[in-house]
Amino acid sequence: MEFTFRTPNGRVKHAFNPTTSLKVVKDVIGSSLGIAVAELLIGFPPKPVRGTTLEAISNNEVITVAEGPEVEIVKIKEEPQESRQVRDHPVRVLEAKRLIAAEINHQKIAQKVICRVILGVSQGRLCQLMQDTAYDNTIICKPYPNKSLEHYHKIYEFLTQRSPMERYNLYCSAAWRIEKERLQKKEAYNCAAMAPPSTSSGELRVSPRLRIGTRGKRTYIPNFAKKAMENYFINTSRFITQETREFFARQLNLPEETIQFYFKNLRAREKKGSFVPVS
Repeated sequence: MEFTFRTPNGRVKHAFNPTTSLKVVKDVIGSSLGIAVAELLIGFPPKPVRGTTLEAISNNEVITVAEGPEVEIVKIKEEPQESRQVRDHPVRVLEAKRLIAAEINHQKIAQKVICRVILGVSQGRLCQLMQDTAYDNTIICKPYPNKSLEHYHKIYEFLTQRSPMERYNLYCSAAWRIEKERLQKKEAYNCAAMAPPSTSSGELRVSPRLRIGTRGKRTYIPNFAKKAMENYFINTSRFITQETREFFARQLNLPEETIQFYFKNLRAREKKGSFVPVS
């Protein structure tokens, strides 16, 4: 049976008997490509192949080759700078928006993964760039007058100067890392919840905020504080800086964490269309 393998140099096909052991497959693929194969992965996010042979893999599945010694998805080999097509003609912001919208629709990958790869920031920044219409007809050129135009240019350069296969491999690697970080945080939280802190007298005391399945005490936010934060949200920025968060915490007598989560909830409500300012 012929199987398809995704490698750093693109996709290759090899014929194997379904009962062939995974060790033999790794050796054959590694010797033909000249790399050390650490793992064979399937699906998205990629997971190790089940069992010890190729029998668990259907004929239409693509097998991802993960290089060693550390199991990273696929290490992308950078193209020589002179071989890349550099477009020097003027580019409008609207063109960068069109490209990123087509990329999200074509790749079928979570926006947070694409945003992490291209801009190195959270998904909220990409949503803000897509919704902002102030720069649609602006020409992108260096030096950038602001951070938004720099991000638009990064999006355009990434999507025009890298091949679809190279971009997809980068997305897979980022998705693998994001999932790994999520599992590590979940495991750390569970460990903290299962290990109650001890008091100075030596007695064990369970903290209610660390119990699994329970919530901490809600923080009451008065209406005047909500109005102040919503006015900033509507008239200034949908994202709050560290300095502004500290200022609100002092003026409104609220924890910084509460202010941060309130702005996060405001963005979520605005996205759903359920945002109604406090009267």
